[in-house]
Amino acid sequence: MRGISLKELLWAGRLKFLTILVILVAIGLGRLGLWQYSRHLERSGINQRINKALASAPVSLAELLRLPEAEREYHRLTLTGSYEQKQILWRNRAYRGGTGYHILSVLRSDDGRVVLVDRGWIPYEAGVGDSWQTAFPVPTGPQTIAAVWRFDQEARTNTPESSTTKWFAIDTTAIGKALDVTLLAGFAQNQPAEAAGQPVDLPYPAVTTDMGLGSHLGYTFQWFAFAVILLVGYVVVQLRRLRALAH
Repeated sequence: MRGISLKELLWAGRLKFLTILVILVAIGLGRLGLWQYSRHLERSGINQRINKALASAPVSLAELLRLPEAEREYHRLTLTGSYEQKQILWRNRAYRGGTGYHILSVLRSDDGRVVLVDRGWIPYEAGVGDSWQTAFPVPTGPQTIAAVWRFDQEARTNTPESSTTKWFAIDTTAIGKALDVTLLAGFAQNQPAEAAGQPVDLPYPAVTTDMGLGSHLGYTFQWFAFAVILLVGYVVVQLRRLRALAH
C-alpha cells in the first residue's frame, strides 16, 4: 500500500474541513495583526503632528486663529487678559497616578475674545461638593498665560453632564450656555513654568504631551504569533499522526 503524504492527510475526508477552519482562523488572526499595525501607524502619525505643534514658537490668540484650523491644536500660544468669576470642573482627569479634576476658568482676552483656560489638576476629594470654588478662586488682575491650544472633547451620549459646573467632556458651546457667556470654540491648556518637578500650589498645570505609542505594536506581534503558532501547531500534530499511521 502506498504511503500517504502530509498534503494528502491534511485534505483527506473530514479532516479537510478542519484544515480549512484552521486556515480561516489563521487568516483572521493575521488580519487582526494588520489592523493593530494600522492603528500603530495612525497613532504614530498623530504623535508626529502633536510634537510638531508642541515644538512651535508661541503665538498670540489672534495669530493662532489665523492659522488653518487643522494646524491649531497643540500649538503653543501666549494669552493675555483677565479672568471672569466663572469656572467649571472637568471630571476624571489623572495626574501622577491620582484621579481628580481639571479646573477650567473663563478668561476674557485683551482683544475681547472669551476663552476657557485649563488651569490644572486638583485631587478628587478637593472637587467634591462646591467648596472648590472658594478653595481655588479665579486669579484676579491682568494675566499672561503660556498655554497649548486644544480642541473640544467629543462628548459621549452615555455620560451626560451631572451639573452646570462638573463636566465629563469639554463642549464649549454647551458650557458657554450653562455659564451664560459666548466662548471661543476650543480651550487653552495652561503649561507649568518648569516642565520638571512637582508644582508648588494646586491646581497643578499638567505638561501637555503626545498620546504615546500605546500597545498597538505589541498586539500586532501577538496576533501574528497566534497565527503562526496555530498553523505550525496544526502541522506538527498532523505530522505526528502521519508517523503513527506509517507504523
